[in-house]
Amino acid sequence: MPTARTLFLYLAGIILPALIQFAAGQDTPVIEPILYLIETDNANDAEWLEYLWELREHPLNLNRATLQDLNRIPFLSPALAQALVRYRKNNGNFRTPAELMKIENMSDEIRDALLLFTKIEQPREKSKFLYRIQTRLESPLREGYLQNHYGNPLFIQHRFSFYGIGRFNGGLILEKDAGEEDQLDLFSFHFRYRGTGERFSVVAGDYQMPIGCGVALWSAYGFPLSPATLPLFPRSNAALAGNRSSNENGYLRGLAVEKLLRENASLRLFFSSRRLDASLDQEGKTVTSLYSSGLHRTEKEREKKALLTEQIAGISLQGQKKSIHLQLTGLFSRYQYPFPDQPASQSHLSFSYTCLSGKFRPAGEVVLYRGKFPSFVQHIYMNSQRARYETSFYYYHPRYFALRGRALGALSQTPQNRFGTIMQLYYRIFTNTKLGGYLHFYRTILGNDDIPFANRDYLLEIRQKFFGQQYYLQYRHKQRKNDSVNSQGEDKQYQSLRLGQSLRLSPGLILQNRLEFRWSRPLSRHRRYYSSSLFHHLSWTPGRNWRIILRWTSFDVPDYDVRIYEYEPDLPGNLRITMLNHRGYKWLLLLRRRMFRFLQLDFKYQQQYYPDLKELGSGRDRINSNRLHDFRISLLVKY
Repeated sequence: MPTARTLFLYLAGIILPALIQFAAGQDTPVIEPILYLIETDNANDAEWLEYLWELREHPLNLNRATLQDLNRIPFLSPALAQALVRYRKNNGNFRTPAELMKIENMSDEIRDALLLFTKIEQPREKSKFLYRIQTRLESPLREGYLQNHYGNPLFIQHRFSFYGIGRFNGGLILEKDAGEEDQLDLFSFHFRYRGTGERFSVVAGDYQMPIGCGVALWSAYGFPLSPATLPLFPRSNAALAGNRSSNENGYLRGLAVEKLLRENASLRLFFSSRRLDASLDQEGKTVTSLYSSGLHRTEKEREKKALLTEQIAGISLQGQKKSIHLQLTGLFSRYQYPFPDQPASQSHLSFSYTCLSGKFRPAGEVVLYRGKFPSFVQHIYMNSQRARYETSFYYYHPRYFALRGRALGALSQTPQNRFGTIMQLYYRIFTNTKLGGYLHFYRTILGNDDIPFANRDYLLEIRQKFFGQQYYLQYRHKQRKNDSVNSQGEDKQYQSLRLGQSLRLSPGLILQNRLEFRWSRPLSRHRRYYSSSLFHHLSWTPGRNWRIILRWTSFDVPDYDVRIYEYEPDLPGNLRITMLNHRGYKWLLLLRRRMFRFLQLDFKYQQQYYPDLKELGSGRDRINSNRLHDFRISLLVKY
């Protein structure tokens, strides 16, 4: 169990500040619960996260934003986005943020989060440019660098975006991972043109084309469960957008055209042709998996680069009748090498709908793969002044295949061979007390599951605001079928308990603490079945030109099955999720300095220390030390 030292540090960080009883702060932004809930997934290059960062630097003007612009904001529901446009049409431009509360189903939380990424302006906006360069370096160097197996150890990324240059906007990403020699290992660009009155738009280059509820085609990242951001169901009228993700397999490349046929109907035509990183079988005839790390340091890694040719063509018709939005899409795909048990040429026919008004809002999508293998998702969402509730059902035929589709309740999984149900609830018990949770039951259709819904996920969370502090208690449970030889029929169970606190000490000073325990049975090697971690996080903004973040983490994780994930602040536009293993300490310092009106410098230093180890990693990634230093720098220029 936790040591006396751990408990003392936690009590010092939680109880003593509570006794101070500073003035009340504001609610936690909507985005933070999402970050807590995706910590077990690789979301470091999430396109939506990059988009939110761009909105922080270049806020969306609510008096000029189109419905497509609003539909790209992750936590804004389709109905609320349409209500914003309808209010503006009936009442004229917004004048103050207080007017947002006159919109149907607008809550304090959504309003506060929306104001982080939008603004209300009457005059016409000027053109905007953003250029950002980021670099990072680890010390000491890994064995692969010392033996000349890897190339330049420096990571470098360039991003350039421009907005409102006439009717054009666009962006460019250039990236070289650490160990790669090619300075343009990743090259991604897009240009977008919008016609008069938003009746016509074209995107050339790399783009995202979300379709329906994501069963057949979505972005690189899907839909993690998060009661705080209900409704869960994706937008069936999601906007066509240029690529912002550095996930090298996560976007389409080609041309997409959208034409407004009449006020409530539009047509999309799109084509993509690009090469993906992939692994082939020993005979070199079948794709075994996509290679998603994006690293091309060694000859073996470079052999997987651009190995698979993918071509996708599609046509999509969207329309709205009163409060019902409909979408009919045909997709045609071809791959140079087939996937196991799949033809090289594939087709998908998708029909989706979304109800955009009322307290009872159904939504769903049905897809036919090759005209005979069905998959579907169905959502039933209900909301009231104090509660939001949603039930979702899904079914993926065993022979259904969609490389670009995303499974419900997961961030990066594809929909395949399973069915299940999800129930989510978010309830405001009192003004300052909120309860949320979800239940997720599912099983494989063809597999070794002996009982219905062998896989079960539960989450229960309560958040409380007390004397200016935010507390939350979260319990999570995962149960999976144990397929190991010596399992004796016992399922694998993973459970975790988190207790967190956030205290606004002053308008520019915030203290956060989090204690987590995780336990699992059965274990493969160790008798000890629990792990623990504790972090203290201090964020200080002494003025408009400075920001300082300091975090210290202590962790004790004896087994991989009880590993703990932790999100941490990083350079602008990035979210870093680290896996805690073994016993050790981690601390970081993040400094931000705004110089002049157009220049911003960010610096991050992080150190990890493992006192029980003599070296870290293995193979070519081995480090001959038990300390790892990480240096990161970002320079942002905006005009």
